[in-house]
Amino acid sequence: MNNALLVLADAWRRASAELAANARLRIGVWLVLAVALLSLVLLQADRVQAAHADYAAAVDRLQRAEELLAREDWPQLLAAERAAHERIDALLWPAESEGLAQAGMQALLGDVLRDIGFEDALVRAGVSQPVPALTDVWRVQMRIAGNCEPMVAVRLLHDLAKHPRRLVVDRLDYLRSNSRLTLLVSAYFALAEQTTAGEGALGGEQT
Repeated sequence: MNNALLVLADAWRRASAELAANARLRIGVWLVLAVALLSLVLLQADRVQAAHADYAAAVDRLQRAEELLAREDWPQLLAAERAAHERIDALLWPAESEGLAQAGMQALLGDVLRDIGFEDALVRAGVSQPVPALTDVWRVQMRIAGNCEPMVAVRLLHDLAKHPRRLVVDRLDYLRSNSRLTLLVSAYFALAEQTTAGEGALGGEQT
């Protein structure tokens, strides 16, 4: 232990002597110390700035929470939210699964086609995929193809448009040369746990 202290003391004396004799070395040492001190100051400034930003964000959240608590129109806001939910829910079809959604929509379109006398049309399943940003909501597409008169095509579009639940016509092609109609129709389905109690099968929604 004593030997180590003697070695350190001797090294310190040599360093002090060299610093006293060498002006460039002294300047270099002071520059190193200045850079280190500046780095510590900048690091502390970044920490203070980050803490200030966190504090400002917390104050802003607190102010918004106080403003919300001070509002007296919560019953009206809740009623508006419920009404909006009911409007959206009325546009969605209930289904237990993707397969049942396709089968139900195919059966529904088959009934519509028979009602307008377009019984030779073929109804096939198209693309089915989840709707982004909406939990358990699927978009199911069907393809209708067949030969029909123009007025039959118009009536088909009319019946699809007036249906109480939303049906979207994605694409319509009609060739007058051979009276060929090709129609892509989509509907939006919610899983069973998102539907309200007492809703029936797809066919029961048809008017």
